[in-house]
Amino acid sequence: MCSGSGIFKGRDMPLKKVHGVALKLTAQNRIGLTSIVHQEQRGDLWCWAACISMVLQGLGCKLGQCSIAGTTLSQKCKDCASPCTVKEKAYKKCDVDYPIKEIDTLWKGFKVQANPPQRPISSKAVLDELKAGHALEILLGSSDDGGHLVLIIDAVSASAGSTKILVADPSSTTHEVSPKSLKEALKDLNWGEWRLTWTGLHF
Repeated sequence: MCSGSGIFKGRDMPLKKVHGVALKLTAQNRIGLTSIVHQEQRGDLWCWAACISMVLQGLGCKLGQCSIAGTTLSQKCKDCASPCTVKEKAYKKCDVDYPIKEIDTLWKGFKVQANPPQRPISSKAVLDELKAGHALEILLGSSDDGGHLVLIIDAVSASAGSTKILVADPSSTTHEVSPKSLKEALKDLNWGEWRLTWTGLHF
């Protein structure tokens, strides 16, 4: 179940620190629709690897970002044939982006089902996916060809019986977002507009 292959090219955005984002960091009250835990991306361009690792580990497949990048990139990059080690802090040899148009194929390479990308979906559709136990991958950017990938991983019980959506951003942390302002909150992460959505992420 834990295998994959692919190529690298594209225009993912490099890691940057998010400033001025008025989204609350979650610490508790997860509903438990998935068991995915946030990971910070280990390379500047590894949002794709971090998202895959988060989902795989949430599904019980313990593959880290280095193993995912090494497996995926080894066909095209001889420097990536061996997984990186903890001592390698920069990961510059394998710190490359991945073509957005091939993301659903990449998921399938790791035996994870992924529906073809679609435009932004309603908050109700997001919550329905979560209730089915599926995470969602979101492309934020200025075009469909490149940008930054984040995951929607769960929901939390908020005050007065309300529900908030959990967004795991590999470049920073996990944020609680109101379903009523999901699109605006994703834009507030400062990576650009919500461009594409991958649903149905499961074995």
